[in-house]
Amino acid sequence: MATDRLAEIAESHPGDWYSGEWRTEYVEGRSDEPSCYVVKHQESGTVLAELPDWAGPIALFIADAHDAVPELVAEVRSLNDETSKLANIIAGTGLALWEEERDTARLRLAWQSARQRAAAYGEGILRVVRDREAWEGWTKSAEAEVVRLRTVLAERDEQIAYLIAAEPTLDDDQPGAPQ
Repeated sequence: MATDRLAEIAESHPGDWYSGEWRTEYVEGRSDEPSCYVVKHQESGTVLAELPDWAGPIALFIADAHDAVPELVAEVRSLNDETSKLANIIAGTGLALWEEERDTARLRLAWQSARQRAAAYGEGILRVVRDREAWEGWTKSAEAEVVRLRTVLAERDEQIAYLIAAEPTLDDDQPGAPQ
């Protein structure tokens, strides 16, 4: 209910004027007067309204409304306050949800970026692995060449040792050596 309408209803209530209970009473008509309903102030007995006998429900409404309207206005104001609090909670929850969705989107973007970088690194890693395999092949070839060269060197060392052993020496003890 709009605040203006609620204020209008609250202002239309007589307030403390004849505070206390209001009751309806059926009054039997006399010969010169028809029957009617009256709305009375319970404490003072003052007649506040007189309605024709066919308007009993209206008289009852007037009496009940006097007590009910302030209670209803208070309840509507309380519900409006509660609605306002809940609206603030919902707005806060909506904001929190929006922030969470924004964080989720940010994380999703970071994850996609990481996956792209990992894919790029993966290609680089594959190239390094291929290079490593090439280096391993070259290393094995070089090690085989070293083994071959050691073998050749060992053979040469044997030949040199044989030649040194077989080489004539120019000792004084040799025949034909100058004295």
